[in-house]
Amino acid sequence: MNLDTAISESDALRAITDVAGYIAQQNEDTNSRAKAEGWTFWTLLPTDGAWVARFATAYDLELYYAQAGWFETYREVRGYKPRGVSAPASLEECNEAIASLCAEEDARKVHEAEREDEEARLLAEAMDASPLTHNPFAGLLG
Repeated sequence: MNLDTAISESDALRAITDVAGYIAQQNEDTNSRAKAEGWTFWTLLPTDGAWVARFATAYDLELYYAQAGWFETYREVRGYKPRGVSAPASLEECNEAIASLCAEEDARKVHEAEREDEEARLLAEAMDASPLTHNPFAGLLG
């Protein structure tokens, strides 16, 4: 997604002030997809009036969920809650921050796999029963 597309998507979400209607459409889309793909469990957005009233636009709703996703991703990747760290302020920043955290996690997994491979190699060398290739005491026997 390029910046122009992201801006137009954000602008489109900001233009939607019928949040209840937006939620109803999102829930309908989720139900349709779940039935078509044979899901056995899924959740829908809340439709309670008090909940919906918290959001002035669809952008506000999507930002709320993106910030929650960022929070959970941060906690999962770093292993602790982001105390003292503010959530990204825009939907685009949230998406970028989540992508960055996911890349960080991928790099950590690669590093961990390389470390495990190195440990396995060193253990195999230590357990190798083949004779020494160099005996430092051989010259003393002579």
